[in-house]
Amino acid sequence: MTSMTLSSGGAQRWILRRAGPPAALRLFCFCYAGGNAAVYLPWQGALGPDIEVCAIQLPGRGARFSEPLLQHIDEAVPAIAQAIAALPDLPFAFFGHSLGALLAYEVSHYLRERGGALPRQLIVSGAHGPRARNPKRQLHLLDDAALVSELERYDGTPPQVLANPGLLELLLPIVRADFRMASDYADTPRAPLPMPITVFAGRDDEFDDVAQYEDWFSDSSVGGELAWFDGGHFFINSATDQLLAQLQMVIAPSLRSEPRYRHG
Repeated sequence: MTSMTLSSGGAQRWILRRAGPPAALRLFCFCYAGGNAAVYLPWQGALGPDIEVCAIQLPGRGARFSEPLLQHIDEAVPAIAQAIAALPDLPFAFFGHSLGALLAYEVSHYLRERGGALPRQLIVSGAHGPRARNPKRQLHLLDDAALVSELERYDGTPPQVLANPGLLELLLPIVRADFRMASDYADTPRAPLPMPITVFAGRDDEFDDVAQYEDWFSDSSVGGELAWFDGGHFFINSATDQLLAQLQMVIAPSLRSEPRYRHG
């Protein structure tokens, strides 16, 4: 991919992973709004040595805390794609939850448009399809008190964090920037992606319209499936064992040696 020139050192800023034996496939994990990529690292033990967990870390959190926050998805996509391309060659799959689902989807399109290797699987979690999103949910415009109430309702932030003014002062700008990324997102009509799309959804998520999840399937030329989990929007925390077992089943065919998808 000659247009992607980020060095391996630059890739390290964007990708968190643990050293281990050579794997058969990388699983790139994209975070929800306000998330820190480190939440995905414990998955490595459960998924086993054949799958290398590589968590995408956006600026403004973790070791990148001093870097400016991004406000738009298209600011993040090229750098993420370049970071992935800078790693040693290995088959890969994408998993993204909520905002992370949109990022994984857009990075897939970016790679295809530039003739790059594509993920063997796109797994989107806790997110409606690109055309089924509600553009009226401008959560980034809420004042701090209302934004905290939204975080309480989502039930993905520890109560002790929401009750700590010092931690909230650090967290809310990150959440607000990420919510703006999600709110400002608009899908561009493009040809379907040439890999399966699997959708994970929580049975108790308030956004549980089946048709809105199934909207993802029109973005794949080879189809997809919808898997339900116990819990609300953050079922990835409450049903982690169930999710990881399902994730292994979805990824298993991609561990075989068939060629990766490429544009054209």
